[in-house]
Amino acid sequence: CYCCRVGQTAHCETTQKAVYGFGTAFGGMNGTHAEALLVPYADGHAIKVPTQISDAEAVTLSCNLPSALIANKLADIQPGESCAIVGHGPTGMMCVDIARTRGPGLLAVFDTVDYRLQLAEKKGASPIDAAGEDAVERGLGMTAGRGFDKVIEVVGTPEALDMSLKLVRPGGTVAAVGVFTSKVFNLDLADVFLRDISLHMNGFANVQPYMWEALRLLDRGVIDARSYFSHEIRLDNIAEAFSKFEQKIDGTNKILIRP
Repeated sequence: CYCCRVGQTAHCETTQKAVYGFGTAFGGMNGTHAEALLVPYADGHAIKVPTQISDAEAVTLSCNLPSALIANKLADIQPGESCAIVGHGPTGMMCVDIARTRGPGLLAVFDTVDYRLQLAEKKGASPIDAAGEDAVERGLGMTAGRGFDKVIEVVGTPEALDMSLKLVRPGGTVAAVGVFTSKVFNLDLADVFLRDISLHMNGFANVQPYMWEALRLLDRGVIDARSYFSHEIRLDNIAEAFSKFEQKIDGTNKILIRP
């Protein structure tokens, strides 16, 4: 269809924006937490994965890693620039690892979960507790008060986007790839306009065009996708996986579900 040809595969006119597990709102397709499933239009929306790519690595190709690639392309981090990443869940971690390859002079990570902040620090980023009242001030203090050149938002809440806009410098770029479900947001368009901010929204990501590039990162060892997985749980115990991830307990990051 037209949208797929121009790279907007998330807006496919043939499948009516179908997304696995999103229900009737987006194509009416069942979820992928199953022993087997039918893949309609696989010739246009799926890729072959080489045998040397592990199951855990392959899982990241469905959304996480391509989304992280998209975020970094939209932010267009240049060597020496300052970058803030708001949200350090699995996709945020991938954003950090890709951003590090682009040579930022300063990389700060904002999150509310202690163990995720500790992981960010191990990667060489400056961790900041986003729940702290002075989180924005601490971030701005790292940039002499002017704000970050580039900000990548990977949470999907009005609060996270608001923080991102407060953190970015005049003329800077905010790449928001979090999935926003709230219908109400107090966006100050005058501020975005007067500070010449470039705001990219890409939560409903067009991942298929970036699958091959993400696969190349895995195949050549640029990204170690297996490091994002903290647990492996059988399909029969999937409720445990959802509980761990929701409650952010036991150091849970990404969970591999096996049938």
